[in-house]
Amino acid sequence: LYFAAHEDNCCDLFNDEVIFYKRYIDDVIGIWLCQPYDNRRWDEFRTQLNDASALDWDFTDRSRSVNFLDLTFTVENDEFIRTNLYEKPMNLHMYLPPHSAHPPGVLRGLIFGMVGCIYRLCSHPSDRDAHLKKFYQHLLHRGHKPFKVLPIFTSAIDSIINPPGPDHPQQDSSRPLLFKLEYRPGDPPSGALQHIWRTTLSKPPFSRSLATLLSSRRVNPIGINRMIVCYRRPPNLENLVSSKRRINFKNGPPVSSFFD
Repeated sequence: LYFAAHEDNCCDLFNDEVIFYKRYIDDVIGIWLCQPYDNRRWDEFRTQLNDASALDWDFTDRSRSVNFLDLTFTVENDEFIRTNLYEKPMNLHMYLPPHSAHPPGVLRGLIFGMVGCIYRLCSHPSDRDAHLKKFYQHLLHRGHKPFKVLPIFTSAIDSIINPPGPDHPQQDSSRPLLFKLEYRPGDPPSGALQHIWRTTLSKPPFSRSLATLLSSRRVNPIGINRMIVCYRRPPNLENLVSSKRRINFKNGPPVSSFFD
């Protein structure tokens, strides 16, 4: 935060060269427009940033292609900037294996999220198709079966190519009931719990629904007509064998009203 003032001043001094400058924590990306005495000005810019505080910044060589966070930017023909997903060479792609005790929706969320990321970050179709293929292969190497993951891939891609239009039904805005429980593979699936909810409380066949019942104060209807099943993971090996970090509280006035 405190370094932002130095950055603003430095960019003002080199506004003919630095036409774009963004920083995320300690990673910076910028566009440098070459000018007369370019090498000298580049050295002065680096010195100005490093002399502004005790921070010592590492500068990569200027290039027409650069990796920044999970993106690769490449300037093509001085007209277009091509973006591509960047993954570190040491990335082991340790996705959850199929025998892990996680709800089925976790795999669907993983695939939908990664497919959406690939489509957003890859500006060229060939890069996008290559990353989709590698992601699919990584899941197979972790033990997932094609008949399980391929339909999810198809649904994820279709949701991006054919997004819902303005006439798509919106989610009910009423307050939902959150049913939280620890996930266990042998327990009834969430669909069975939803069926019990609908037939006993939400839309019972021979009585009023929960949404129309009045609250305990008899003022307004409860208004809850849907339930969301929220799973939490069971304890894993780390929870069982590692020492828990504990905060030693001391007597005295609270450091903030948040801890009252």
